[in-house]
Amino acid sequence: MKRMPVLSGPFLLALVAVASNPCPAAWLDDTTYDVGVEDILAPKGTVDSGQTIIPRCVVANYGDSTAGFWTFFHIDDGTPYGYSDSLWLPGLAPSQRETLAFSAWVPRGRDSMEAIAWTECAGDTFPADDTCRQRFLVRVRDIAIIAILKPAPDTTYDSGVTFYPQCLVWNYGSPPFDTVVVNFCIGSYVSACTLYAGHSETATALDPYTTMPGVWACQVWAFVVGDLHPENNMMIDTFTVRGTIVCDVAVTGLWQDSTGLIRGVMANLGDNLAMFWAFQKLRDSAGSALFDESTQVTLWPSDSTEMIIPTAGLPPGLYVAACSVSMSGDQNSTNDVKRLWFRVNTGVEEGQPQATSFKPQATVLSGSMVHSLSSKVLFDATGRRVLSPKPGVYFVAEYSVVSSQHSGTVDGARNTVHVRKVILQR
Repeated sequence: MKRMPVLSGPFLLALVAVASNPCPAAWLDDTTYDVGVEDILAPKGTVDSGQTIIPRCVVANYGDSTAGFWTFFHIDDGTPYGYSDSLWLPGLAPSQRETLAFSAWVPRGRDSMEAIAWTECAGDTFPADDTCRQRFLVRVRDIAIIAILKPAPDTTYDSGVTFYPQCLVWNYGSPPFDTVVVNFCIGSYVSACTLYAGHSETATALDPYTTMPGVWACQVWAFVVGDLHPENNMMIDTFTVRGTIVCDVAVTGLWQDSTGLIRGVMANLGDNLAMFWAFQKLRDSAGSALFDESTQVTLWPSDSTEMIIPTAGLPPGLYVAACSVSMSGDQNSTNDVKRLWFRVNTGVEEGQPQATSFKPQATVLSGSMVHSLSSKVLFDATGRRVLSPKPGVYFVAEYSVVSSQHSGTVDGARNTVHVRKVILQR
């Protein structure tokens, strides 16, 4: 029989020492303190550059004791230091979870990024569940105007030429591509269009532009929500138009008089006899046609005539009146249309001045100058007549008599009303 070796000496003493001491903590299932990040809620999936994002994560207490701990959040966004923030949670009970929201972050980079959140708790016995990582995608929105095609920069045109302004839009962003609003402005001409921008698109204004003599600036700008570099969204170029305007008819005024009628004035601003069509329209707020009339008009140079849109019997509500002219060869289409929004009310003092299509100019009166209003009819901002004015803002109705011609028939003298804004001071 084989005999077992007899243990003695230093080796026996070592075993006795181990048996008399407790096992190290790593050998035991001790989860007194164990916290960690369970999930990252934001940023997540796909986000837009320039979009304000609140980073959020869910922390949990997996241990057996209430724990207070720090939670850190970091995003490597391509900047030198990236995004970093931290929050102290004073006490989280066992088996409980909490959603933490950190300071705002705005992505400026592009493509794939990583968010990292982790906890730091004194005495945490299981650090493997402290950290959570999540990748997400940044969709860059970056639209630029890289060229104005029409009118061509530094080009000379003849007056009376009509075309649709155009520009070249470039999308530096990430797919899916964006719907972009492009605006065109030349003097009083303003138009826009909406397009679905791929890599390179030609944007064409919805309305035609007619050249007028002079040196003009064409301004084009694009808009998309969350644009990463809005500084490249606008471009301005100049062009020249030679010649003189000899054919130009226009609507020069549109207002509502004291009786409620809508009155408009059309004029021949050119150098030649003009034969053209005039249109008067009235719509309610829903767009339904209440009045629609067209008339052929002949005017000598510098002559004008009046258009009238009746408003009798309209029920209370909001309405829009429009007067326009149309002539073949008109060299300036920007002054062919005027619109006027007005409201029909009930219980308002008869004879109050109505809104005009012109912005009233303010006149400031003080001291002895106030007596000049004694013969005027004053109204306050609500439209009620004021007999004893105090310092403040008022409106004065001023009437004049003009002779007008409509549809080739002389209507005789008519009273027209204009509104002047007056500021009374002590």
